[in-house]
Amino acid sequence: MIKLDSNENPYGPSPLVLFEIRRHSKEVNRYPLDIGMLEERIAEKFRVDKGCVLVAAGGDRILDFLFRVCSKKGKRFLIPVPSFQIYEMLLLKDVYEVSKRFFKMPINRGGEGTFYDEVRRGDIIVLASPNNPDGRIWSEKYVRALCEKAEVIILDEAYMDYLGRSLASLTEEYENLVVVKTFSKLYALANLRVGYLIGDIARDVRNLATPYEVSGIGVKASLAALKDEEYYKRIRRLTKKNYERLYTTLIDLGFETYGSLANFVLIKEKLDNMYEKLRKEGVLVRLCERWRGLEGRYLRISVGTGTETEILLRVIRRIKKNE
Repeated sequence: MIKLDSNENPYGPSPLVLFEIRRHSKEVNRYPLDIGMLEERIAEKFRVDKGCVLVAAGGDRILDFLFRVCSKKGKRFLIPVPSFQIYEMLLLKDVYEVSKRFFKMPINRGGEGTFYDEVRRGDIIVLASPNNPDGRIWSEKYVRALCEKAEVIILDEAYMDYLGRSLASLTEEYENLVVVKTFSKLYALANLRVGYLIGDIARDVRNLATPYEVSGIGVKASLAALKDEEYYKRIRRLTKKNYERLYTTLIDLGFETYGSLANFVLIKEKLDNMYEKLRKEGVLVRLCERWRGLEGRYLRISVGTGTETEILLRVIRRIKKNE
């Protein structure tokens, strides 16, 4: 199977990371070391106070922590859609007693002004940048404007590492801004479940974390990943090259295609049962059916290796030819 459904890094982590995993594999009988060393390294990277960094078992757990704390700070969750489904899954839990508002926006283009007008004092806004599944980017100017108006801004930057930049430094200016990041995407440590947040709210969220949030191997692997920026710069270049090949070819084949600066593209399903036909051919993509904010069937396709991209495109051409 060619797995292009979870936006993973198909090239895997750096050799330095793999070395650290092997080196510490003999320590699995011991409890993990304090994650403080990783939080300190992240604070150095983004030039923020160490007390404003919190590491936990994956971005999803970080979001769960944040939603719990923020539900006591604000009056309403406000989320533009389409967006990452885990937000809705978490908010539909009974523990969040504040109201929820899902605001539909045009896919990947425009609508920021209308959304801004919807924002009220007391709102907890959840944004993904780049947005999953359509790749929308929220500008620094826009995030600043929202920080001046809303109670809390949760900015999910799971895919921002593919751009090599971040708005995490703004958390030093705005106490109501929190940035969520992960080692699962560019850094290719999805199986180890290491995520983190940056923001003043870390001081409130820390009480929810357990003593051993992340495995020792996860801590060591993450520290090693941060040391090998040259390797990940190469991954960015390869991903961009493969993305451009995928994006331009899909457009040439007549698909309604939404561009992204991350490692995925969103297309509207043009061919009947294309998702099922791709799966039958051994190619897995994400079917965005019944996603809030999307009307009809869309496919989110992760950027694979060069070989995987060529196989995917060959299969799509064959399906299209047989229509």
